[in-house]
Amino acid sequence: MYKAFVIGLGRIAFTMEQDSFRTFPCTHAGAYFDHQEVDLIGGYDIDQNQCDLFEESYTGVKTASKNLKNILQELKPNIISICASSSAHLESCQIVAEYAKSNQVFGVLLEKPVGMDTKEAIEIQELLKGLNVVVCHDRRFYSSFSFYKSLINKRGLGKLKSIHGEIHCGSFVKKSKGQKEKSYFGGPLLHDGTHLFDLMVWYAGRPLSVNGVASQEKKNLLTEDTCLGNMFFENNVLGSFLVGGRRRYFHFEIQIQWERAKLIDSHGNISFFQKPSNSPFLKPKQLELPTAINPFKSRLKHLLDIIESKAPNQSTIQDGLDAVKVIDCIYNSCQNKGTLVHLDNGNTPSNLMVLDRS
Repeated sequence: MYKAFVIGLGRIAFTMEQDSFRTFPCTHAGAYFDHQEVDLIGGYDIDQNQCDLFEESYTGVKTASKNLKNILQELKPNIISICASSSAHLESCQIVAEYAKSNQVFGVLLEKPVGMDTKEAIEIQELLKGLNVVVCHDRRFYSSFSFYKSLINKRGLGKLKSIHGEIHCGSFVKKSKGQKEKSYFGGPLLHDGTHLFDLMVWYAGRPLSVNGVASQEKKNLLTEDTCLGNMFFENNVLGSFLVGGRRRYFHFEIQIQWERAKLIDSHGNISFFQKPSNSPFLKPKQLELPTAINPFKSRLKHLLDIIESKAPNQSTIQDGLDAVKVIDCIYNSCQNKGTLVHLDNGNTPSNLMVLDRS
């Protein structure tokens, strides 16, 4: 019997189970509670009210709002979810890493983004080195998005040519006194866009270069209101994105184009088009999609498979770090009026025509 503990008792930790628009379980605690081989034993949050709600929701759990180190040592969990606010990831990981030195930790589910920037993500990667860590870029655990990945090299579609992604949400961060104007950090690109960029990297590989421009509707914002830009991958694959914050809705969309086909998944509404042999025009075609699976159950099963059978990790800290690096470079480009930014001093493919304002 695994003993599970959740750090940070917010929406993704457990309260989203009350969302009538979702399939359950849809949280860390919900997935643990649902699994026959996992015992959900406790949680931690700096807000005592959240601790009280957690204890009301799950009979027998124990919580604390102070001294995370003490409750970990008291309860001795061996699976830990880190669901604290992104800005608290580093501190949480430091405590978990210290706990793991003298206690057996079989696995960690680490919420996205891995860190607030590349430097912090690298530090977290080093702290958790040697532990089984699955980063919660959950679209890797949806049957549909996994199926799209299998289509990338499918015969009959031709070469992958481009990927376009959009994500719109309510994220924003207000500017603190003394911060520079036109600085961009930690907004929708990082908070929700990390899912989109991880998916695009999963499909096309880590980009060589990126650029982006962003707008801010109000001067008191630290973060972008809307950002659009481009990603340049190996094998002459082009990527583009549009990420919006301060929206009154949530929407996720991805478009994949091959030489002879096109797929659109607009928040679960799926369209597929393919060129027939007797026409130059794309025609709608029915896709035989795999049976839908619960991504939260699938993610937990994947972690247990890693622990029990040494299965290859499909969502590593390095994968999460790559997404943060891409976002960092896009922010860099936004601050420099859309200048092309190379990841790790790489080069844009020589046959791509790119306007570099630098």
